[in-house]
Amino acid sequence: LSPVCLGSLRRAASINAEYMGEILNPLGEDTIEMSRDRLLEACTEMLSAYRKLCSNDSSTDQLVLPEKLRLLPLIIFSLMKHKILTDGVHPDVRVFHLLISLSNSCKSAAAYTYPHLYSLCKLKPWECTIDKQTNQICWPLPGALSKKTLKDHGLYLINTGVDIWIVLGDALSEEVINEVFLVDDQGNMELRQEVYRRSR
Repeated sequence: LSPVCLGSLRRAASINAEYMGEILNPLGEDTIEMSRDRLLEACTEMLSAYRKLCSNDSSTDQLVLPEKLRLLPLIIFSLMKHKILTDGVHPDVRVFHLLISLSNSCKSAAAYTYPHLYSLCKLKPWECTIDKQTNQICWPLPGALSKKTLKDHGLYLINTGVDIWIVLGDALSEEVINEVFLVDDQGNMELRQEVYRRSR
């Protein structure tokens, strides 16, 4: 992208970033529906600005986004489905999520907006452990958050930025289940302490 193109795009993105700040403003007067509409409008205007200012070489019936903008529609639509902007959510729950979204780091906000799905069946030795230098979890590469990704024989971890869920496939082998979990006579499962310690 040329410097002129980047400057124009940044200006358009900056204006729309202000819109998004207003959308997430807890003191704003917009309804939830109005906030969703404004968020969609901001996304549309950013993509339109890119199309007009930076994408002259592509045909009129397609929009080829650069790598840094490719996830923008996904993030916007994920946010529109989030509890912050969906109808029928209890006000206390909405405020809880709103406060989290306003205080999250960029790294945490990614999983919070679009939950990350990890397959735990074929982990490398350093994955899902704590890095001693950064004191951060070494996550494996996430998979697509889709029902097609989940296999009957798989073991998965979903990080929502607030909660961590472990998902077991219906056909997951007894060997893997017994290696990872303690199972009592009633079928209740508890994560083995040695697995927990290994991840710390």
